[in-house]
Amino acid sequence: MIILLLALLGFATADSDWIANPNHKFKNFTIDQLRSILTPLPKNFRPSINKLTPSNYQSTNTTNSTLPLDFSWRDTAPECMVPSLDQGECGSCYAHASVHMLAERLCISQEHHVNKTRQAVPLSPDFVMFCDPLAYGCNGGMISQVVDFLSEDSSDSYVPPLECIKSFGNETLKSCPEHKCPPKDHRLVKCKPGSKVQLFEVEKMKEELLKNGPLVTQMVVYEDLLSYQAGVYEHRQGSIIGGHAVLITGWGYNHKGEEFWEVQNSWGADWGENNGFFRIKVGDSEIATQLFGGALACEVISKETIFYERLFMQ
Repeated sequence: MIILLLALLGFATADSDWIANPNHKFKNFTIDQLRSILTPLPKNFRPSINKLTPSNYQSTNTTNSTLPLDFSWRDTAPECMVPSLDQGECGSCYAHASVHMLAERLCISQEHHVNKTRQAVPLSPDFVMFCDPLAYGCNGGMISQVVDFLSEDSSDSYVPPLECIKSFGNETLKSCPEHKCPPKDHRLVKCKPGSKVQLFEVEKMKEELLKNGPLVTQMVVYEDLLSYQAGVYEHRQGSIIGGHAVLITGWGYNHKGEEFWEVQNSWGADWGENNGFFRIKVGDSEIATQLFGGALACEVISKETIFYERLFMQ
């Protein structure tokens, strides 16, 4: 059954700070197709009874805070933002968000390196989907468990560049795919063992975000988010479809003085604003709340794989 509600959403009401696109990319998706791009929620899942507002959190808008009122890695270091990939009809958001965090944090950490132009290199979400033994491929996964996998003291948890593992689309593999990197030097990336951090207070999240880079988190997706085009999203209409993993890249305040997160999504550069990003009111849709495990990050390490070209001379 087509979700007709989504075709009708093309509004910016007086009490809404966001604009919907009536011709969004999910307009003709069936409910099963929509669920396929999200992570299933437990049958007994219930969102918070009391709608979360910034007042539920430790305030950062005080004279004692050393944090800026707004910040964005997208604006501060655009060279460290990897393109917003499109996960397609595959529930791989957990893998996309996790490897985006690694790639962007690695680039940001290179700020003080001399004689080197930094540039984020996209990493392979398929590696996480099929090489993490506790991931479920296109059927979803948990970011906390993924960060644990990436933090293992093992060479098997280094993530290769995107170009080293082809995309398998909606296919689910039974084993870790072979790395077929092009003939050039490249870096493998992972979390430093023991460096995983899990944060539940907004101020702590902002401090970590400002110091070290984007945070991975989870949220619920209501029907109306699919039609988002621009502005600060706040759930207005529709039911919960499933869970979703995303990357927090910044924060700010709207004209009402309400906090929002800037978020990088994995629905492609043709969705949302600024090539695949969206803004969402802090606490809305359970984003980064305790119910979904707050926000997570790690210290990123890498190792270089050097390609040696052999010259055969007659």
